[in-house]
Amino acid sequence: MLVVVLTLPASIAERYTSPTQDGQYLVGPIRSYGFILTLARVGGSAALGNSGKALIKAKSVFEGDQVRPALVELLYLPDLKPYVYISRSGETLSIAAPPKLVWEVWGTGSQPDVIGFLDYVSGERLGTSASGQP
Repeated sequence: MLVVVLTLPASIAERYTSPTQDGQYLVGPIRSYGFILTLARVGGSAALGNSGKALIKAKSVFEGDQVRPALVELLYLPDLKPYVYISRSGETLSIAAPPKLVWEVWGTGSQPDVIGFLDYVSGERLGTSASGQP
């Protein structure tokens, strides 16, 4: 029973968050409890409470960009410190003051890559790229 109590939240967090965070919940089970509690607190009030809504919003928000959104993945950022991600193409994407739940927007070009972020609760575009563009 103890094994289930410790591993079930980690399994849930691993399944429902971005592959860029793979392994973080298995080695830090307390982080997985934080993820589940944060989702419970937000409840149904989030503008982008599921991946379908988030992808539709991403396609509209990133419409003028060179790469079209193809997928969204959920990030859990409990530390509330600046978040920096270096995409596969080498572009640095950052969020100065991230909320705890963020949709990571992936686009398809020559290879799938992160192209930006959306706030889970408000639906607003977040962050900047190395070029300073939102």
